[in-house]
Amino acid sequence: MPEIYWVIFLVVAIIAFAIVFLYYFYFLLPFSFKLKDPQVASTEALSVVICARNEKERLLENIPAILNQDYPDFQLVLVDDCSEDETWEVMKAFEQRDKRVKLVRVNENDQFYTSKKYALTLGIKAADRDLIVFTDADCKPESEQWLKELSSSATEGKNIVLAYGDYEPKVGILNSLIRFDTFLIASQYASFARRGIVYMGVGRNMAYRKSMFLESKGFSKHQHIDSGDDDLFIGQIAKSHSTAVNMSASAKTWSEPKQKLLSWIRQKGRHLTTFSHYKPKNMIFVGALSLAQALSFSLGIFLLFGPYYYISAVLLALKGVILSISLYKLKQEHRIPGFVLIPLIWELMLYALYPAFIISSKVYKRGTWKI
Repeated sequence: MPEIYWVIFLVVAIIAFAIVFLYYFYFLLPFSFKLKDPQVASTEALSVVICARNEKERLLENIPAILNQDYPDFQLVLVDDCSEDETWEVMKAFEQRDKRVKLVRVNENDQFYTSKKYALTLGIKAADRDLIVFTDADCKPESEQWLKELSSSATEGKNIVLAYGDYEPKVGILNSLIRFDTFLIASQYASFARRGIVYMGVGRNMAYRKSMFLESKGFSKHQHIDSGDDDLFIGQIAKSHSTAVNMSASAKTWSEPKQKLLSWIRQKGRHLTTFSHYKPKNMIFVGALSLAQALSFSLGIFLLFGPYYYISAVLLALKGVILSISLYKLKQEHRIPGFVLIPLIWELMLYALYPAFIISSKVYKRGTWKI
């Protein structure tokens, strides 16, 4: 290959690395040493909303951990979204045992498609309190202080709280890859939010106010999209000054990860369908960083086989070291394995799978929200 082409590739790689390093130093590194915004002790009455479709076993396992929270005043709104198993009966049993439990049932109707957003809307409207905490049926809080942590973050004008939804560690490369991917995504949206760029949260673990939901007409702007209740909606209503970040271990939830690669690819593909609906500003920031990450990594490896291999090797090494340093405290807090070179290995596997994620997003057909 003529040397001029190597020079062009090197210049593009350096620009991409510069963008990535800017993200590390301006967004990620400051965030990693301050995992939650200042808090004010609060025991504001709140509601927890959980939507479930065919989740009998998970409800039996996880609801007790919700009801056992060390919090003086909260209700639990359980929404049965057209379940075909004994989910409703399980919910009724919890309601009979605990007066804090309130039930909502969505019945199948051939005249309209029942999405998760519809079930969530009914749950939100049924909630008796303004502050609402959201999680899923397959999620379990890390500690009995979960609600106290989120409530204490929702003070002093903070109407949205973004927290961390981790996946249970299991044996196998797929599990490690899923947890690393989740870890990177959480680090990115939390560090961006800290700088005033709020574009998403995760429905497994976040909170916002019912009044904000009603004033913004809920999910009406993107009701036709399966996903989006935790990124499009947050990006729609969030204000930089009204969003709090709490990524401490005591504020996180655990959920069960996918067990098969194909299932995870389908899930990732469904999530990618929402990106084209982001606000222009959020699309630019997130898209530019994603492109820079991909180019820096792919060109960095490609250039290792050319005359400027030593520059590429240094840039890749710096990327691995800075990423590990930036994520050290968060990894330590949440017991996520990894050291200097490990992030590069996981990133390599992630980027190798990205074509499959993109193809999955293109062939995705609207269907059940539980994929």
